[in-house]
Amino acid sequence: MLKITGQFEKAIAEAGKAVELDPDFGIGYYGLASNNAYLNRFDAAASALGRAAARGLEVDEYLMLQYDIAFLKGDRAGMGAVTARARARSVAENWISNKEAFALAYAGRMQQARSISRRAVEQAQHAGQRERAALWGAGAALREAFFRERIGGRQVGQGPPSNCRRIAT
Repeated sequence: MLKITGQFEKAIAEAGKAVELDPDFGIGYYGLASNNAYLNRFDAAASALGRAAARGLEVDEYLMLQYDIAFLKGDRAGMGAVTARARARSVAENWISNKEAFALAYAGRMQQARSISRRAVEQAQHAGQRERAALWGAGAALREAFFRERIGGRQVGQGPPSNCRRIAT
């Protein structure tokens, strides 16, 4: 609940307590990592995920957060490495496809984003994850509406409009 209300520092403290009480509680590490990422503390987020990995903990949420962090840092190689790891996990495959579609749309590569979005929905449906398929479809529709509004008459593939902020590497 703390994360929802923007109380990231408190959420970090609570997640830290959870990890202290049970060092094998994977969601505690995710809480540490995600809340640090929300505060742009990417090194602290990576450290929390590294601590989880050192304990042999790996959940799909870790991969998705690693992808998001790499995206925010402009680390294409890191994004590619996470994508490869996620594709090896059949459950995470549709999730990472959805992340890739977002990154492609952000880069102005809308045709590719549409194709990957369709793949994400199909993968989720094939995996019997109807709710997730619906989420990916809704997200794709929102991206389309947002980028159509922002790009206006711009040609698809020219990259994001100048009013989109890029994250420095």
